[in-house]
Amino acid sequence: MNQCPRHACGRIVRRIMKHKKPSAARCPLRPGDPCSLCQPGADGPHNCGLVYLVMDDPELRELYAEQLKRTRNRHERNDKKP
Repeated sequence: MNQCPRHACGRIVRRIMKHKKPSAARCPLRPGDPCSLCQPGADGPHNCGLVYLVMDDPELRELYAEQLKRTRNRHERNDKKP
């Protein structure tokens, strides 16, 4: 089995990590927008009370799905324009 030289992997990982930027969390309720931490105590969409309420309510979730579908269709149409 081929193995890399003893220190080469460490250099490669450091080089990758040096250039990698931290990714910003995106708000699932506002496609394309970053999470603005609009709910007190939230540190991202994973523990946002507003996201929880929308996803937990069947009617709101259905409205959200329809809105998301319209947004995606609009973006697809804009991408196809010459």
